[in-house]
Amino acid sequence: MATEKWVTIRKEWCNLIEQDVDLMELRVYPAEMLPEGQDFQVKARKCSVDVTCNMAGFPCKWAYTNPELDPFVERARERGDVS
Repeated sequence: MATEKWVTIRKEWCNLIEQDVDLMELRVYPAEMLPEGQDFQVKARKCSVDVTCNMAGFPCKWAYTNPELDPFVERARERGDVS
């Protein structure tokens, strides 16, 4: 039987809510090995304060309010970390 587990993939400073947040993935670990050596599949992604941001209406894919806007990628671009 497969196992599901929320895993923190990184911690980030969020300018929208002005605090540190955890970015997480819901990983599904199968009972049997997946093809091509995959250990897990990602079923969903969320932020540790997603409900707060969702209720405040902040546009963010991690809060499920805007699938096109990832503020952490935007911040990385501003820093020059992502092209």
